[in-house]
Amino acid sequence: MMKEDTHNKGHYARLQLVGDRACGSALPDAADDVLREYLGRFDPSDHKPEHYFKNHPEIAVVACADSRLNTAHLFRSDPGEDFLFKSVGAMVLPPDVDDPQMDGWLALCRVKGVRNFLVVGHRDCGAAMTAVTQPQPPADRRHWSTEQILAGNVYRSGLKTHELVPEFLQATGGDAPRAANTLARRMLLQSMENLFARAPWIEEGVMSTDPAKQVNVLGLYKRIGAGTSEVSLEYYDFDSRDFKTFDPKRGQMPTHMCVRKDDCAGCSCADQAGKAGQAFTETRSQPMFFAARAPAQG
Repeated sequence: MMKEDTHNKGHYARLQLVGDRACGSALPDAADDVLREYLGRFDPSDHKPEHYFKNHPEIAVVACADSRLNTAHLFRSDPGEDFLFKSVGAMVLPPDVDDPQMDGWLALCRVKGVRNFLVVGHRDCGAAMTAVTQPQPPADRRHWSTEQILAGNVYRSGLKTHELVPEFLQATGGDAPRAANTLARRMLLQSMENLFARAPWIEEGVMSTDPAKQVNVLGLYKRIGAGTSEVSLEYYDFDSRDFKTFDPKRGQMPTHMCVRKDDCAGCSCADQAGKAGQAFTETRSQPMFFAARAPAQG
């Protein structure tokens, strides 16, 4: 049993107040059936001690906070393999928006030498749907509804939802869920853009020609087929300027990305894509489009 910390006695007034008014039992005994069943899944034999000594992940993942998006299950990763940052909508905010949690996570990634970053969004995103139904919240955030707070990072990401949403609704014939899925993909691109702006060292690594310094950044979208149990991953493809299905058997995934037109000079991605100059007419204020060089097929 933990000794009472007499030095801090009198601190944490709210915790003490709740403890005095609660039933006083230990949490597992006081839990309802749902929580008791959840806690009961813990099996010490499933947890290998070596996992807790390995803390040198090579993958960093920014994923939507949606409880259905379980990246450990999606990629079958073990403890110590990746750094995970969950945010509503998988949003990375621009550097002029204060986000100390993200900054701390990025600093940890840099200290650990992480060189592979994934930004993972998904179909049927609640934040995207809220932004579609309420594309322009009140200017004063104190007047935001609970739903608008949910989509707050989308509004603050730099996306002009009040302009994009009408365009997406028109393109989908007024189908709000489809428009939300379109917006969720755009949110993914905006997060990648903001990731570079917030952490210039990541952008420098993406553009580096030194293999020892190169960084990979990929945008992935988890798609569940409507009315089916089919699950697939999509990635943003430079050549078609659209999302394409990732085939894990063929390894169809971009392994290199150029961020500006000049970076494609002498790079094979420009030869393979054939549209490098055209694609980089976008300005830095718009979502980025990446030049993807596919791995050699065996």
